[in-house]
Amino acid sequence: MNRRTALINNTLRANVDWDDVDLVTSGLIPNEQSAKLPDYYVSNNFKMIKRFKGNHLVTLQSVNEWESLPQTLTLTMVPDAADEMYRVTTGNKFRQHISDHAFYTHESAAYAFNIKGVTLSLEGGIKGYFRSMDSQLPDFPEEVPGLTENVVNTNYMTVYADPEFEYWVRRVNISLNLPVSYAHYTFDKAIANHDEVYFSPSLSFDWKPNNRFSGSFSGGLGRSPMNMNLIHPGLIMTNYRTLKAGTEQFYNSSSQNVSASVSYKHTRHGLFANGTVMQSWTHIPYTMSQQLYGDYVVYSYADADNDSRMLMAMGSVGKTLDFMRGSCNVNGSFSRNESQLLSQQQSVNSVSTGWSIGGKINGNPCRWFSFDYSIDYSDSRLTMNGMSESWLSTMENELSLTFIPYRKWQWTVSGEHYRNEITENSFNNVVMLDTKLIYQLNKRIELAASLTNILNKRSYNYITYSQLSSFESRRQLRGRQLLFSITLRK
Repeated sequence: MNRRTALINNTLRANVDWDDVDLVTSGLIPNEQSAKLPDYYVSNNFKMIKRFKGNHLVTLQSVNEWESLPQTLTLTMVPDAADEMYRVTTGNKFRQHISDHAFYTHESAAYAFNIKGVTLSLEGGIKGYFRSMDSQLPDFPEEVPGLTENVVNTNYMTVYADPEFEYWVRRVNISLNLPVSYAHYTFDKAIANHDEVYFSPSLSFDWKPNNRFSGSFSGGLGRSPMNMNLIHPGLIMTNYRTLKAGTEQFYNSSSQNVSASVSYKHTRHGLFANGTVMQSWTHIPYTMSQQLYGDYVVYSYADADNDSRMLMAMGSVGKTLDFMRGSCNVNGSFSRNESQLLSQQQSVNSVSTGWSIGGKINGNPCRWFSFDYSIDYSDSRLTMNGMSESWLSTMENELSLTFIPYRKWQWTVSGEHYRNEITENSFNNVVMLDTKLIYQLNKRIELAASLTNILNKRSYNYITYSQLSSFESRRQLRGRQLLFSITLRK
């Protein structure tokens, strides 16, 4: 139903995925991994909105979700014929099965009305989450200490109220949000049950002096529970050398944030600009810990305070180019994340910094030709306990040219250039070229021929930083390929 006084909508959705992954890894620790990753998901979302007497609005909503993840990882350490000792000690096979089932429900009602420029709204409801997870890793690496099984139930019920006050005064909109909730957590005697109250107020100001310019400022603070998925005492193997253990305690985190943004648009001149800055502070009473045991890396959570900060800024300027029926855009961003971790039982202050700048331009200067070009450049660096790695850069260029010599013919030529800095002043350059020819036989039948990776490039390398390490990837690419296709439309 979709009327002026009422709307009713119900969406039932089911996703059933089967993802099987087989991976062979060479190098110092050669191995074969096989993962069976089915995912069964069903959800139903019901929503009803009813309007009374023009300015009174009631919203009822019901969300229910169920998901099952019965997943298996099989790992075989491949012996190296050239190394007799390695062949004897590492010819092992590990198999881990995880059963993870969860049900989530959210039932809510909201009421809003307006009195002389003041909008008052109140939302209240109940949230419930019921999850069970068990895992087994019977054949376990001898070097790694710890539990090999998990049998965990993490459930909660939350009752909440979310009042909001909104007021317009002289082109300024003031909004005050005061959500409060009471939650009851049960863990089936694995750890003690918990009762918690959460309050997370926020205040925002939106200023719109005219139709072209707008600005906003907002801030908030609050207290929130930890991710329930982190509560499990035993180890879970995530790949051939990495295992993760959860925690046996329940934690809450606290946070504060402020943000500001501006926006400008001049539709007649085709000029658009916007910018955003955000700073946040987070305190959590637990810290991720990294421990090495031979060839294996174990991540867990230690009972230690962790204060982190994040600064993020981004902006863009765009202009329409009417003379060639196109547009151009310049954008940039900066981010800095600081947090605490433990590595080999030593405290590590980790700071990741990155910035990027890019631009785009496209146009259709004549009936038979159009183009699209973009360029992006970024730099990133990881600093640990004041010791910084080198800045490593990445640049990417993309160009697409489309020709329509006749009404039924379309020819596209596209190219990509990647310039990745693997180590300081050592770059890897890759140029990819593709082309595609399309013939529209009639309204229902389309014939196409595409030639990809014309230059027959065979590898692509890049490096990225994580909290405690750098990761270098060397990927093998599919060679030159010619594909003919027929598309049929009803």
